[in-house]
Amino acid sequence: MAPSEGTRMNWQGRKVLVTGGVGFLGAHLCKALVDLGADVVAADSVTDSPTLRVLGVTAPVILRNCASVGNMLYTLKEYRPTVIYHLAGQSHIAASQADPAKAFAMNVVGAYGVLEACRLYRDGGGVLDAVVLSSSNHVFGSLGSIADRPRAPFRESDALLPADMYGATKGCADLLARAYVSFGLPIVALRHLNAFGEADIHAAHLVTATMLSLLAGERPVIRSDGTPVKGYLYVGDLIAAYVAAAGIAREHPGPYNIGSVVEVRSVLALVEACIQAAGVDIVPDVRSEDLTQAGYVEMLNDRAFRSLTGWVPRVPLPEGLRRTYAWYKQHDGMAWVSTSGEGR
Repeated sequence: MAPSEGTRMNWQGRKVLVTGGVGFLGAHLCKALVDLGADVVAADSVTDSPTLRVLGVTAPVILRNCASVGNMLYTLKEYRPTVIYHLAGQSHIAASQADPAKAFAMNVVGAYGVLEACRLYRDGGGVLDAVVLSSSNHVFGSLGSIADRPRAPFRESDALLPADMYGATKGCADLLARAYVSFGLPIVALRHLNAFGEADIHAAHLVTATMLSLLAGERPVIRSDGTPVKGYLYVGDLIAAYVAAAGIAREHPGPYNIGSVVEVRSVLALVEACIQAAGVDIVPDVRSEDLTQAGYVEMLNDRAFRSLTGWVPRVPLPEGLRRTYAWYKQHDGMAWVSTSGEGR
């Protein structure tokens, strides 16, 4: 199926609301939309965003509790966006596992608040062309050994079998999005792989942590045994997918996978690729302290999304890693949020 002209959205002057707009992905999305001519408002639990500042984005940021239907409905009536991106939530596996109640409140109740407000807004005469939710490959859980699971990579129709609290809460939000499509809302949920790139505020993300270690002349630490196999997508390519997703929401709502199997590597192989991108001679420190993801494999089949939108990732992993290292080197190892050993 070739992508149609109808999947391309005119962003010039379009009002867009981005929840979670101060975060890594949210800030990059705000920048991309502003560059396309959209009138963007970011909503978050804080108004100061170092990522927005370093990216040079001047979109206003408003304080909003996404879990409150009343607050979100007020926001929609006040700003009257026609496209809504919901990226706000708890994005860390370890933090979700440590505080399940908070993860549920942020990822499940938060999604419900946004979706119900969208329904009420639309029923009250508001115009909605697209609602795009950030989901995750973790809704599927792990494939285990590739040899044992020949159906890899995951397709959109595969069962949701999350293996931890983070995956469970994202899966709940994913199912809520599907349920709200039954009200006639133009909703797309994007299940994507791990994003990396410039201005990632989370110093514990694998690529960011590795780059910061290399810049400090230290051995990158791998807390696992290095065997977990994960997929990685350069932030620019992932943001392009988010932009494209809005164009298919009306005619083709539903969940979509994002992430090429070409960029799937073991944790150890990814860290070694980071070292190569940095052009240094150093050996990773593989500690094998956390074996909870030993044998873990994440792979997605994204043919449906590519077919509908024409989207393809344009930055190969080695090039994306080179760009990321160069950015952090230029910015003296800038990163702002640290959580212990996230996914390493």
